[in-house]
Amino acid sequence: MQNFQIKIQRIYTDMNGAIVDKTLVPAILQKKVPFYLFNLFDKNSGFLAAQTYKQVQPGMFFLYSYVKGNSYNFLDFQITNVINSRTKNGDVVIVLGDDPILPNFLCHVILHSDYVGYGGFLANMQGKNYKISKIQYVTDNEQNWQEIFNKTSLDDFGLVSDCQIQPLTYRDPYQFTNGFLIMQLELNIDDKTGLNSYMLFDTDNLELTFDIDINLNLNNSKTNGNTNPQAVLFETR
Repeated sequence: MQNFQIKIQRIYTDMNGAIVDKTLVPAILQKKVPFYLFNLFDKNSGFLAAQTYKQVQPGMFFLYSYVKGNSYNFLDFQITNVINSRTKNGDVVIVLGDDPILPNFLCHVILHSDYVGYGGFLANMQGKNYKISKIQYVTDNEQNWQEIFNKTSLDDFGLVSDCQIQPLTYRDPYQFTNGFLIMQLELNIDDKTGLNSYMLFDTDNLELTFDIDINLNLNNSKTNGNTNPQAVLFETR
């Protein structure tokens, strides 16, 4: 069994990359923001699929995402940019704004792992199936536990399936540690499946630790209904 932890933060900046206190941003930005985990994010249209069920709130717009150290971000060469100092290579950053073309403020949702580049972890998922048996959910705002997780999956043709997971149903009434919740459930996650939820405006930090039991290569038995024995969904080598 292996543990994999993802830390989720939200930072507001102006268009020069200088941090803006969240209480000072326009009211249209003072809302919960979505975060999208696993799948191959934009590479497999994962964010597009996730937004079917976890939409950006009205007045905010999904602008772009990037992997720190692997993609160019227009803020990189702004003198006042602080995002680079708050991220490490491999972090996935989702950028939202108050306008889709000429935003005045940006909201950066940072997906970070202390032990490995999160973007590299996603890339290594390709062609594999991860069996998750438990999720430790830690937050500074227990109200965030009321936000449902959506498990979204894509097939080869872009069709999306979804199921919901309510974190609070897994709360142990005898567990009294503040901000700590264990979700005992089994999930199979692959490179076309994501877990998606919201970070409330009053929440500053989320940590999700996944217990991964096994890591299996996907076999060639998936054909998406094609009876041709040579038609395969994935090849393993």
